Amino acid sequence: MIQFGDDVLARLYRATKDLPPDRRRVYLKKLAAAVDPSPALRRYRRRNGPVVAVDVAPDGRADLAFFLRAHGVPLRGEDRASLAAGVDELVRRWRRGEPLVPAASTFAAG
Repeated sequence: MIQFGDDVLARLYRATKDLPPDRRRVYLKKLAAAVDPSPALRRYRRRNGPVVAVDVAPDGRADLAFFLRAHGVPLRGEDRASLAAGVDELVRRWRRGEPLVPAASTFAAG
């Protein structure tokens, strides 16, 4: 349940009084969801942790592909979808507690 003081309620009323009722309803529902998420959303966040977004510039894709392959993650290619699947697999392994040590031959002096 959301609890507001009188001053906050007055500001909220002034901000929404000119909105049509349907838009006001949507606005207040979004506000309530942001302040107090549903129990299902709280369980999801507790179980899965935060959502992380990784954006790799096109010139960094080769480096990320090298890193993933060095850590034993198979990749289909160096496109965005393959790299996303590779990072997802690496995170899954990390969550299971698997060691994420690169293969010894990856960084050998040559």
